[in-house]
Amino acid sequence: MKESDDEIIKKIDPQTHFLINNKDLKKAFNLSFFRNYFLKLRDSGIVNMFGSSSLVYQDREHIERYYGEGREDDENFQELLDIQDDARQNFVLGLIKYAKMKNIDLDDDARINSLAKKLAPKLLEFYMLFV
Repeated sequence: MKESDDEIIKKIDPQTHFLINNKDLKKAFNLSFFRNYFLKLRDSGIVNMFGSSSLVYQDREHIERYYGEGREDDENFQELLDIQDDARQNFVLGLIKYAKMKNIDLDDDARINSLAKKLAPKLLEFYMLFV
């Protein structure tokens, strides 16, 4: 069986493959911000990075409540808390922009949650490919 051009590009250069197949993600989100966010998240050590994508839409209070015990003096964790609400705001704004580009109505919570669960892992994938 012959491989498609897409499969060949994915094997040779996964970064280029990601960018080609996620052009709208690049237009909707500040990928540089999310790269830095995931770096801070990694440095905080609060979660396994493979399961961290949903944290981009959590607020500071959630992160502090569920992950902050005993981390009052942890500089990396405090730096994460300092940008957590910015991450959430950037994610929501990017989600709205993405939905407008794709003509997706965000008229019910189920559709918003579904889109968030689709896009957050894409941001994590970007981080993993470009770190």
